[in-house]
Amino acid sequence: MNKKIDFSNFITEDSAESLVISKELQELSIMQKKAIIKAVLYVISADGIITHEEKNFFAQLLKGLSANNELLKEAADLEDEEMFKVLQSVNKEDFLISLLNQAAMVDNNLALEEEKFIATILEYIPQGKKPNDFYNKILTF
Repeated sequence: MNKKIDFSNFITEDSAESLVISKELQELSIMQKKAIIKAVLYVISADGIITHEEKNFFAQLLKGLSANNELLKEAADLEDEEMFKVLQSVNKEDFLISLLNQAAMVDNNLALEEEKFIATILEYIPQGKKPNDFYNKILTF
């Protein structure tokens, strides 16, 4: 499915400036981390372009989550239905939406596709299920 992504590019010691390693990130379960990683991958892929700023943000997020290559691969392979269910369990919804908005705006450009994805998350997370017409892809980078 997402086998072409070179995940090793994101796990580095000298990643861009460190994302604030917040308590929220550290307190997440492994499944919640996977779901958040996949949701952020969807956001930064939504407009069909992954910018340098988005790559840096993603690398910082992974560092904040203490994610390794294995966790990243498992996150990319997580079923969409499972992602929605798990994101529902992230009780800090404002934290989640804030994080997705940061990912979308890190390049100072909120694309319509990114906005639509975040709106879908807002609408369907409380239900813990994915929409029937949900189809997003993760770009190869």
